[in-house]
Amino acid sequence: MPNTLMKSPSADRDAVPTELLIAAAGVYPWRCDHMGHMNVMWYAEKFDEATWHLLSQIGIMPSYPRANKRHFGGRTARSHVQT
Repeated sequence: MPNTLMKSPSADRDAVPTELLIAAAGVYPWRCDHMGHMNVMWYAEKFDEATWHLLSQIGIMPSYPRANKRHFGGRTARSHVQT
């Protein structure tokens, strides 16, 4: 899949994009659990990669926060297992 803006068929040059591909990535087998699913410890990394791809698509590069004395907030992911 190309990393491009997708526009509706009737959209003109100045139309707002209807979809935006943020990132496409594979998962290495060693990052999977015994059922073949990506282990939750790797979700934060993939989310971080996708976030930076999104920000670059809208024109915010990694140098922006430093140059403009801005900070990005984060969330903590929690996993609760009950047996």
